[in-house]
Amino acid sequence: MLPKILIVVGILFAVCGFVGLIALSIQPFFKAIRVVFFHSTDDLMYYTDHGRTVLEKEYKVLRRSFVFFLFMGFICLITGVLLKNAPRGEDSLFSEYVDGAATGDDRIDSQQKQESGAAGKDEYSYEILISEKTIYCNGQKMDSIEGFEACIKQLDRRQGIFLKDDFAVSSTYHKVEELLDTYGMNYETESDE
Repeated sequence: MLPKILIVVGILFAVCGFVGLIALSIQPFFKAIRVVFFHSTDDLMYYTDHGRTVLEKEYKVLRRSFVFFLFMGFICLITGVLLKNAPRGEDSLFSEYVDGAATGDDRIDSQQKQESGAAGKDEYSYEILISEKTIYCNGQKMDSIEGFEACIKQLDRRQGIFLKDDFAVSSTYHKVEELLDTYGMNYETESDE
């Protein structure tokens, strides 16, 4: 939710700053038209020496504020995009505000699942995918380490297991490896290939 808000606010600020700078740059043109064609005496003041200094001060203040809006818009936009696309973990910045970061990311795309299984589906009978704190045993989501341990007990120890790390939390990954070693399972990791 926070990344989407930052992106929208960033776009709004950037558009306001950009439109303001363009309007500020064409404002003298419109003032000249009003003086020449409409004989506006209010704008005639800007063509005296005192009027030019007043106008320059107004332009400095307006220009700075529009540049500030433009700058803040880009900062918000970049921050929102980075928060939306950055990998999420237990220690990530704003982890309690980012969707799915505190409880594990349940939004694993089907393409990622296919890629994770493509490396060793034919060679191995079982596949274990660890994504942050979430463990998938043959595509089935485990609720906890105890649930994963129950899943291991049902597996055939002679068959090969492919262990895939998908931005796993280190402690979870090492607990899974310890359990596989404890039960004497034959497994390979991505780095072993």
